[in-house]
Amino acid sequence: MNFADTPLASLDLDWACEEFIKTYGASPQLETGEVIQTNNGLLYLYGKGSLSQRIHDTHLKFKEKEELSFTTIKPAEMKAQQSDLTYYVAIFQSNYFLCVSNPEKGFLRCHNRPFLYPIVAHGSMS
Repeated sequence: MNFADTPLASLDLDWACEEFIKTYGASPQLETGEVIQTNNGLLYLYGKGSLSQRIHDTHLKFKEKEELSFTTIKPAEMKAQQSDLTYYVAIFQSNYFLCVSNPEKGFLRCHNRPFLYPIVAHGSMS
């Protein structure tokens, strides 16, 4: 199962969250002591110019989020309404989040919280 490379599967955020929890558990603890939180805060982030996304050393890295980047509309619906939005990521809702690196998966952490939130899905909408 792949939560970061399968755009079709990620059209359903509920499914992606459920499968992530089934596979990795609700709150697994990493060797570093950090806890992965998988409830209360996964949603889609869409981007065009407002989303700064890049891949660096196999890690997803993001700048501070911009309010207009966030929505709860699913990719298929969003694409039908606004064709200029081309990229989406499912992440934890936060006023500010930090770049988080992990060799296997993408995680984001709010600057004032100890939890890591998984990026359960991302991909191109084109």
